[in-house]
Amino acid sequence: MAEWSGEYISPYAEHGKKSEQVKKITVSIPLKVLKSSPMNARVVR
Repeated sequence: MAEWSGEYISPYAEHGKKSEQVKKITVSIPLKVLKSSPMNARVVR
């Protein structure tokens, strides 16, 4: 595994540059996995 450089990146795109900086993806997650996941109990924003 690669070592972490300690540098953080912002999770937000600059206004007006979103289309250049953001890639949208679609994923399929089986319901069985979602129902058994401990993360589905709360939404993190």
